[in-house]
Amino acid sequence: MPDTSTYVRVAEAIRSDLGRGVRGVGHRLDSERVLAERYGCSRLTIRAALSDLEENGLLTRLPRKGTFLLNNPAESKIKPKEIRKKVYTVSLVVIDKKSALKHDFASMGFLEELRALMPHDQWRIEFCHFHTAGGDEFEFPESLEESDGYVITGDYNHNDLFWFTQQRKPMAVVGLAGDDLLQNIGQSYVQVYHDDFSAYMLATDHLIGRGFKRPAIITGTSHSAWRDRYEGYATALSRRNIAPKDCLHIVINPDRHDCAITLQQEQDAIRRLFDQRDQFDAVITASHASLVAEARSRNLLPGKDFGMIAEVFEEDALCKALGLTMMRKDIVGLARCAAERLIEQIKELRVSKGKIAVPMELILGST
Repeated sequence: MPDTSTYVRVAEAIRSDLGRGVRGVGHRLDSERVLAERYGCSRLTIRAALSDLEENGLLTRLPRKGTFLLNNPAESKIKPKEIRKKVYTVSLVVIDKKSALKHDFASMGFLEELRALMPHDQWRIEFCHFHTAGGDEFEFPESLEESDGYVITGDYNHNDLFWFTQQRKPMAVVGLAGDDLLQNIGQSYVQVYHDDFSAYMLATDHLIGRGFKRPAIITGTSHSAWRDRYEGYATALSRRNIAPKDCLHIVINPDRHDCAITLQQEQDAIRRLFDQRDQFDAVITASHASLVAEARSRNLLPGKDFGMIAEVFEEDALCKALGLTMMRKDIVGLARCAAERLIEQIKELRVSKGKIAVPMELILGST
């Protein structure tokens, strides 16, 4: 946190300047960046000073709108407190560029878990969902710059993450999609992701242990997040003396190096899989809904005509109805790791480098 005497002096200077300027109630103050340049201090110090003035009833700060004057400073007797309790703002940023995957972390408990782990008297969690139908680049609002830290997930790319690294604030990036992108940017970070390698190795070993000899796998793109899945699968096959090259591997969009795929590409890839029906007796996939639909159109039933393990975010009604094995992603575990590391970083005002793998739970079904 900034030195107490520094932000107290800055708060008094802001109050005095507003009074000399005879600003009326409702006057909007300049942005934190402009104020920091004017008073020759960091934006963190400006934020602490404005929070003090807000606590004392001189200002009000409205998310995404700005900071406004509530009382006439020239007449006010309010003085900034010498000791104050900081309330940090953390933005959960979900970037959605219309991939086949749905990044609705709020409904899956991610947002709720963050709020549960970060007490409301010290932390304010803002949910920011950025969506574009055509996959265009985003222009992030200036108000997002006021956050003390970020939890970022979704279909982000190099440009998106570069914007956040330019803020020079603590951030936790959720998902392996941040691996190579953040290395290219050169910014330290904390990355929280599921241990897809171990999960797919366990899933493959489970199928072979149940007597399946030729399990197929469907992966999304050539990105490292999908390569980890395939390497776990291939490792399990090799340990069972099965050559990975002899088993069917369908890549939905091999030309892409990020994680984005469309629903049409997913459905086309699944048709290619079933066109080679004689080459597999089980499937491991993150696209189980499309796969079940295609199987039924061919009078096939997962769990009966072939084995299947589905990668899901939470207990899936379709998989449960068919008695399929699920690899369930631990959203709560992701949120817990992200919250713990972000709290640690923000309180120490540092950006640290690290990678934290969260296991995936294998829910055994009848296949």
